[in-house]
Amino acid sequence: MTSRPPRLATALLRAFGPRDDAMAGDLEEGFHHRSASRTWYWWQVAIAIRVAAVREIGTHPIAMVSTLMLGWIVFWVLMYQIALPALYAAVHAYFMWRMFNGSEALLFGPFFMYSSWVLTFAAEMIGAVVAVRIYRGHRALLALLYAVAVIPRWIGHTTLNSVYYDPTASPLHYGINFPPVNLFILMAQPCAALVGGMWAAGVRSRAI
Repeated sequence: MTSRPPRLATALLRAFGPRDDAMAGDLEEGFHHRSASRTWYWWQVAIAIRVAAVREIGTHPIAMVSTLMLGWIVFWVLMYQIALPALYAAVHAYFMWRMFNGSEALLFGPFFMYSSWVLTFAAEMIGAVVAVRIYRGHRALLALLYAVAVIPRWIGHTTLNSVYYDPTASPLHYGINFPPVNLFILMAQPCAALVGGMWAAGVRSRAI
């Protein structure tokens, strides 16, 4: 039975690698010449995607930065100007309604937490969709780069929100109380952005 290259690696190469139809065939031929080395094949796919990313950034630096920033602005507006204020208002209104009707107050902590997660993922997907839809280069690759860029953005945002001022300390000083890293949120947000971006890239390519 003839061994075939890893399907996932081939799919990643076709989605995010250089737009070169002959490359997949060359790598498959090299895969067989190297005694079906899956490690070698994965490494070559990783190199091809890295080369494609560097080339894309060098070819469209302004367009790529602009679309990334636009996607982040869309995420920020949807999340912090629309979704969270609406969620706060809805929870407060329901809480007050129960109080006026003599009902026992509910614990909204878990509901608010899960709802904010859902809204975060939805806003992340929409931001990625907007960024990819207006980009005119390698859209699938932009979706990947957008998803990767979400991680340092999340870390920076969390770090800034962790800065506190201690008025009781002598001398007075600022500090950082960084919360435990939530790996679920850390990985789920880039995945949501990647799903939204890849959907937009697929829709856009079919439209063209």
